[in-house]
Amino acid sequence: MSNESVEIKYESGSISYSDLKNKVTVPEYQRDIVWTDKAKSDFIDALAKGFPFGSLLLYQVNGSDVNVKDKNNEYSIIDGLQRYSTMREFEDDPGSFWQGNSSEKMLKEFLRVFQEYNKQVGESWTSKSEEDVKTWYAGLVKNNKRANVNIKSYKGFLPTKVGVSQDDRDDAVAKIQDLITALDNKINSFIDLNTLKIPVIYFLGSSDELADVFSGLNKSGTRLSKYQVFTAAWSHEKFKLDNNDDTNKIISSIIDRFERMKSDRGNIKITNFNIREFKEARLINLAQFAYGLGKLIVENSPALLQGTEGDDLYNEVGFGTLGIITGTPSNKLSHIIEKIDDISKNHVQIINEVLSIVNEINAEFDPLTKKRIKYLNSENRKEFETGLSSKLKFLSYIASIWKIKHRKNDESRLTKDAEITNTIKNLPIYYVIDFLRRTWSGSGDSRLNSYYTTGAEPRSYTKKPSEDQIMAAFNSYAENEDPSIRFTAKTKALTTIFANLSYPKCFQPANSYDFEHIIAASYLKDEYQDHGIKGAGIGNAVLLDTELNKIKQTKDLYETASYKIKPGQNRGRKLDTIRIATKKAKELVSDSGRLDEMMYPSEMELEEAYKQMGQGDFTVVKKIIDDRTRKVCNRFVKLLFEM
Repeated sequence: MSNESVEIKYESGSISYSDLKNKVTVPEYQRDIVWTDKAKSDFIDALAKGFPFGSLLLYQVNGSDVNVKDKNNEYSIIDGLQRYSTMREFEDDPGSFWQGNSSEKMLKEFLRVFQEYNKQVGESWTSKSEEDVKTWYAGLVKNNKRANVNIKSYKGFLPTKVGVSQDDRDDAVAKIQDLITALDNKINSFIDLNTLKIPVIYFLGSSDELADVFSGLNKSGTRLSKYQVFTAAWSHEKFKLDNNDDTNKIISSIIDRFERMKSDRGNIKITNFNIREFKEARLINLAQFAYGLGKLIVENSPALLQGTEGDDLYNEVGFGTLGIITGTPSNKLSHIIEKIDDISKNHVQIINEVLSIVNEINAEFDPLTKKRIKYLNSENRKEFETGLSSKLKFLSYIASIWKIKHRKNDESRLTKDAEITNTIKNLPIYYVIDFLRRTWSGSGDSRLNSYYTTGAEPRSYTKKPSEDQIMAAFNSYAENEDPSIRFTAKTKALTTIFANLSYPKCFQPANSYDFEHIIAASYLKDEYQDHGIKGAGIGNAVLLDTELNKIKQTKDLYETASYKIKPGQNRGRKLDTIRIATKKAKELVSDSGRLDEMMYPSEMELEEAYKQMGQGDFTVVKKIIDDRTRKVCNRFVKLLFEM
């Protein structure tokens, strides 16, 4: 065992709330506030009871000498933001936290005075009267200006009546005003923050160690993502962005994120971030660049990525892309900082090249994953079914193309461009079969690394899979589909790609289309499990005109086409809807070519299925869906292979 003494890099102490508020700032890398209302309430309750609570970890941010006794020092909160922000929230609105027995006792006092007065003047006191007072009282508790509330807010609870003296009413008003004053005093003295001693730990180490400290402290709580840890470690490494449209978007995205964080944290100051100075200086750290680059990539990849995940998605894509560019394995992204000089010097070229790759990829997928929806407000708006996507899978596409572009050999640019074109053309095939094979499930960083870090010949998408390989993937998927009746995001994505490949002529630009069960889910909901029916699989899914679906319900296309208008349906919008739907259904069923492209079962097959279902036999239904699954798979394979 070593006898060397360990250097202690912290010192404990306490600080008053007022001193803390005046001295503390919040580093930009701190995670967004994540405490629930209950967690905040529990913390304030613990303070009110005088219970101990966890220390705040502070780091001195001004001056060269660490001196925890110097009252002029300014500190950054490294850990404990939720505790501090909850105290700030309590200071701004103590009434929101004041509850329990004390609040119930005060409410009873208010009710007693109102009830006694109403009884005195001969006015009935009902359960509604009591509920009205409770509602008024709840608002009073949350009103920070409750001390200024006057009779106008509650005069309805003190009715005037002939024969009632003004003295009696004045007496009741005085009692209520006294209670309001007492309530205000109780709430404001619930916790005296000015006398609160807050336990703190001052970290005395270097700023380079903050990420490790922060990560270690939060291992048992709400875990930091590795990207938040990198942000902590790299906050001091900055470079200047060039001035162009794309870099301006990065600047804007960082400012927008800052504004969100500032809003979430109330009036808590965030260290070293002044918007005006930031815009002028254009100095950003590597983590901010990764975030902004990720946001740019996501916004240019709607056919594959949905931006609803927000900051987490932007970070993962941005950091992952920088890993690809620098040749840094995705499980060792902390080493990207070692390449900051190269990134800084070439950041404009990096952005341009990455977005060029991303735009080419997105253009290949746009016609495949595009939803068939009519948008009333924007002709250029698009939405996509991205249920087969994953972030690492997407990053592997960038990696594969980047690797070809930057491969150091004697190949001509034309040769590389041809290989890139071929790779991009193959991506939709791999996109589908990698999902069918579950290639990216559980493979994590190691598989992504294999596209850009493993030797001279990394994994790539340059070679087109054989038709047999594609067929084997589809057959395995079809055999292992679970019985179901609710469409999943994955089934919707597969159905969308198949529809866009197989029956695009069925889609009219002015119309919208919905996912529909060929054999209605209502027929199957009580039977699909027992009979192993894949009612929400690709064998029973089809995209149909929204107007058709308005009257289709449990009907198939043939039944919709032959729908007869019932008595009472002879006027108004309902009649127009029926006429439009039946007309469109007739057009479809009379066009055998389009029905074949949709792989839609014959009228005779469906009639037999309904007949057998009526007798409790679901054999025919299962056969129709299983047969169509095989047909869809076969057609899907050919269409993909021929792309």
